[in-house]
Amino acid sequence: RFFMFAWAAPLTVFEVAGSSRVIDGKLYVLSGSSAALSVSDALSGVKEISYTLDGATATAVSPLMLTVVAGEHTLAFYSADNAGNAEAEKSVTFFVDVEAPFTTAALAGVYSNGLYVSSVTLTFIRGDVLSCILETRYSLDNGAFLVYLSSFTVQEDGPHTVAFYSVDGAGNTE
Repeated sequence: RFFMFAWAAPLTVFEVAGSSRVIDGKLYVLSGSSAALSVSDALSGVKEISYTLDGATATAVSPLMLTVVAGEHTLAFYSADNAGNAEAEKSVTFFVDVEAPFTTAALAGVYSNGLYVSSVTLTFIRGDVLSCILETRYSLDNGAFLVYLSSFTVQEDGPHTVAFYSVDGAGNTE
């Protein structure tokens, strides 16, 4: 006689198909990527994946592709095999950020009759709805784009053009 005993519970893994980033301890699933649960069980086979995504409970078979919208998400999950073994519940919190950051320029100087009549200090005000600002770049008078670190001053007379943009922690560019 031959007997097979399946004592071990299945193993479920949260995976990102595409790109992800950890910033300040938070997991960001980048635009165009997807999240999935995959499970393995070497002996009796996987019966089901039980999961709760943002409070909605469901079951599925492996692998499970998750469709998520922009925002913060909490996923709790575990799997059971055909022998009745179930792993302990695991959870992950992740963020999906598909919105570009925003940047505006603040100018400080003496303004008279529609012109600045002194040197002008430029400061970029930037923000993002969900993730952080990774970097801001600017170009003065069609020059090479430089990484913005702090306010800077333009002292030369004449008309000037400043181009700028920011990139957020999820890789979105304005």
